[in-house]
Amino acid sequence: MQNNNIKLIEDIERFKDLKEEWDLLYNCALYPVFQSFSFNYAAWQFQLSESKKNQLKIVVIFNDNQLVAIFPFYLDSKKCLRFIADIHVDFCDCLTNNTLIDFQDVYFFLEKRIGFKSIRLINIVEDSNIYTSLTRFNFKNKLFLSSTEYSTLYIEKGEFPYNVPSYRSHQKHRINKAAKKHCLKEHVLLTFPNDAFPESDLIRLRDIMILGGIRDDNFLDNNFLLFIRKLYNSNLMMLGCLKHEGQIQAINLVLKRLDGELLFWIDLFNQEQMINIANYINLLQKTSIEDNARINFGRGRYFYKVSNFAPCFKQLYSVYLFPNSFSKMSFIIFEQFRQILRLIYKKIR
Repeated sequence: MQNNNIKLIEDIERFKDLKEEWDLLYNCALYPVFQSFSFNYAAWQFQLSESKKNQLKIVVIFNDNQLVAIFPFYLDSKKCLRFIADIHVDFCDCLTNNTLIDFQDVYFFLEKRIGFKSIRLINIVEDSNIYTSLTRFNFKNKLFLSSTEYSTLYIEKGEFPYNVPSYRSHQKHRINKAAKKHCLKEHVLLTFPNDAFPESDLIRLRDIMILGGIRDDNFLDNNFLLFIRKLYNSNLMMLGCLKHEGQIQAINLVLKRLDGELLFWIDLFNQEQMINIANYINLLQKTSIEDNARINFGRGRYFYKVSNFAPCFKQLYSVYLFPNSFSKMSFIIFEQFRQILRLIYKKIR
């Protein structure tokens, strides 16, 4: 691949002009919503562009004037090259038309064009395009790390939880107990354009979670609310809600992949016991009663996932690329020091 086939998108107008070709690549494979044009454009528009220190650096690769790959990167304030919205998404990846991309060409193109100090690519699954490209990239200052995990559950058509063959009696009992505790509440599924975006309910539940210490003060700030509204109005998201006496008590923000897989992304709920679990259960019941269901619980081995739904866990990876050995070693030492501090903090608590 020659360098003249690789281009850099650095302004919002050229980003916007990519939409049609981006959508074609997105529809070539079963990418999560996180790789869609609408998600990345909204993330840049409402989140990252707020800081003038963030710079758009989308890499696009052409073959015979046809777009064959997109690497949705940006350069942060520390001169680290990253995927757009990487801290908010569960899975990061580049998009291709099934062409095998040599990341060496991408790296050396970026090295010439951008003064980056490192490349940080996180939340990578093993069967992704970027994982394949990076494993083939022979580069001595590359660091491959296992990070967190993600989890999935396949549910056969039927009555949940009895349609999951692997569930034992105590697991079914736990699920039924949570559902029964909130059985008087109404479960509704909000979708665009049928239902209005419930902004006031999101704000109310957000404030309850912040005051209760479940989330920090920056959770779901105004810019992120605009971001979520954009995703909802783009029909990339649906909202599973539990209501009592006309008021929404819990909300699941759920992203739907092209093949129908549902991904639980963000949860908001009041302080009632097991209400979030009951909201999950209601959506799983509605989804699987009519057809087989593929559920993705996203990042993290959280206790509520393990104890209530017993999903299958798989590894996520992070890859770091450094311009020299000193930068790589400095990062390793810093990470080891941070891990020690984290262990000390846990013991103090």
